[in-house]
Amino acid sequence: MSFDFKYNTAFYNQHFYIDPNWLQWFIGFAEGDGGIFTDKNDYISFVITQNESKILYHIKDKLGRLYKLALLFNGRGAPLFLLHRINQLQEWIKILNSKSYFIIFNNRNNSISFTDAWISGFTDAEGAQPF
Repeated sequence: MSFDFKYNTAFYNQHFYIDPNWLQWFIGFAEGDGGIFTDKNDYISFVITQNESKILYHIKDKLGRLYKLALLFNGRGAPLFLLHRINQLQEWIKILNSKSYFIIFNNRNNSISFTDAWISGFTDAEGAQPF
């Protein structure tokens, strides 16, 4: 997986100040513990299942809005890897576009690199808890 947030101009132009390593970690963390949900009333939500409130508030302070998350997850420089997360994002974007946003869904085939912070975020989300 190659992260280059400069290719994700819709996100990067407004959020260039966010550390790219943190964004890589967050995407992996979100794929491990997150959910990109829609319901029958076209309501969208992003949920992270996590016991530590400190990290949840930190994420909310950094990225807070669903539109920002859609741009980040969809961007060329910040790909999602898990197929079910990509499918969830596609449904999310359909709903956002029906509400006057304009996001072109970026359907792509991704691979993971052990040199990106994504793997650290995913491990933090899915890894075993110490005894």
